Amino acid sequence: MPKTWQDLQKVVKYIFEQIGFEAHVDYNIKTPRGSVDIDVFAIEITSVNRNRYIVECKYWNSKIPQAVIHSFTTVMSETGGNVGYIISKKGTQSGGLDYTNSTNIKALTFDEFQKMYFEVWFVNYFIPTVKAVSEHLFDYTEPINSRRFRQMDLLSEEKKEKYFEAYEANEKFSYWMLSLSNSEKIEAFYDLEKYKINIKNSCKYEIKSNNYIDLLSELSFECKKRIEEFNSVFGMNIFNN
Repeated sequence: MPKTWQDLQKVVKYIFEQIGFEAHVDYNIKTPRGSVDIDVFAIEITSVNRNRYIVECKYWNSKIPQAVIHSFTTVMSETGGNVGYIISKKGTQSGGLDYTNSTNIKALTFDEFQKMYFEVWFVNYFIPTVKAVSEHLFDYTEPINSRRFRQMDLLSEEKKEKYFEAYEANEKFSYWMLSLSNSEKIEAFYDLEKYKINIKNSCKYEIKSNNYIDLLSELSFECKKRIEEFNSVFGMNIFNN
């Protein structure tokens, strides 16, 4: 959960960007009655009509009243938004939720917003990032790799021994990264705590992160560190062109 309303705006923007939208914070839009500052403005650039998302972020310690929804309806109408979100810390009063049922506005908690976009974020951002950061690690540990074989022929016996030590230490982690980057069963990742236990049991790696953004940073760091182990054996990254 973000710590301030500014953080809430920023993370909503980042999520939109990571799923392929164009997004802006504190975006000014001209309307027939003047101009309006939008907390987060996003455009679905892959859609034919370039759908426009108007987002208000409310970091309040109470539920959003219906009057805020009414006011936001006017903003939506005047800015030409296709979809409107009011993303809040504590949710919305029941009257406000009832009102949104017949509009193009959704009132969501931050947790609900994340869950709504988790699958598309996981497929379009998490998986490709994992694949990119782990590619050379798998190159160093896959059973058959002609470039690696050629480079190993040039190593001293001492360096070959160090390579096999690194191989033993990183093989299971590398194959986990490969299976993760090719994962198709999204439901397996909904419960991060359960997933952490499975990974600890299967490849002896203990995930430290408590959310998927931090997990992505953790895995990127781990892959870079492990690739460097192999690079030090060969004196360079043998897979860089």
